Amino acid sequence: MGALKALRLASDANQKTIDGAVVAGGWVDCRLLAAGVAEVHNVPAGAKFVLISVTGNAYINFGTAAAVPAADVTNGSASILMVNTLPRIFELKGAATIGVIAEAIQSVTFEFFK
Repeated sequence: MGALKALRLASDANQKTIDGAVVAGGWVDCRLLAAGVAEVHNVPAGAKFVLISVTGNAYINFGTAAAVPAADVTNGSASILMVNTLPRIFELKGAATIGVIAEAIQSVTFEFFK
């Protein structure tokens, strides 16, 4: 089992930070999603940030189940679209779970930092 590490930007040999690069967090979980099946992932204790990567497009929601939109959602509760070409870092702000769903079979990784 991995241990949580602090979120830090990676730097080169001259100590210049590398845009978008972070030092690996040590705690990485993976979910293999079935098409159209929502899953809820538990956030490890002490985690404050998560870097999420997907192999296709997926929807995520913090603190509740995610949903693929079937109509307009205009009350602030829509799930966030994750695109496979763009891993994203989120501050968890106390969320104990991350909901995730995709319309096709794919993998989602969660890399947690303290």
